[in-house]
Amino acid sequence: MGKFLLLLLLIISVIVGGVYYFYGNNFSSNKNVPVKSTIDVSSQEFTKGAEIPVRFTCNGDNVNPPLIFDRIPADAKSLVLIVDDPDAGATPFTHWIVFNISPTTTNILENKIPDALEGTNDFGELKYMGPCPDGSHKYYFRVYALDTMLDLPEGVKRADINSSIDGHIIAKGEFFGKYSH
Repeated sequence: MGKFLLLLLLIISVIVGGVYYFYGNNFSSNKNVPVKSTIDVSSQEFTKGAEIPVRFTCNGDNVNPPLIFDRIPADAKSLVLIVDDPDAGATPFTHWIVFNISPTTTNILENKIPDALEGTNDFGELKYMGPCPDGSHKYYFRVYALDTMLDLPEGVKRADINSSIDGHIIAKGEFFGKYSH
């Protein structure tokens, strides 16, 4: 009987270990819906991975660069744009949040806010604040297509946006540039 229990415990350990190995340690429910497609995000002012022109930084005019969105799913209800600097520390430093953007939006013009709501960036502002690093950093322009409009007020923080989009992302895309100061 003792050998049987030992064998049973060994089998259970192997099964649990396999589940942990393949699925990770998050056993809570995963609310994310499958991402159906990738949104193409680009700019006419710089190519992906290239240096961000000075006028879009704290050393220039500090205005948002123009962005182009392509391949937005037809069933999207809204878009979210988050501009951040993952090189700034343990958590990405947020430079701009825009949400409830119409899914028919295919571009954002230079120095223009789309007809949408803005969240509070990590400067404590409701606007675009350009790169201003100590050293060289990458800056990501991330676009999310959602299956809903967000029921949030203007001025919300990134954590509220993150928790509200969880489970509603149907497509996403990103574009990045670098800046050295």
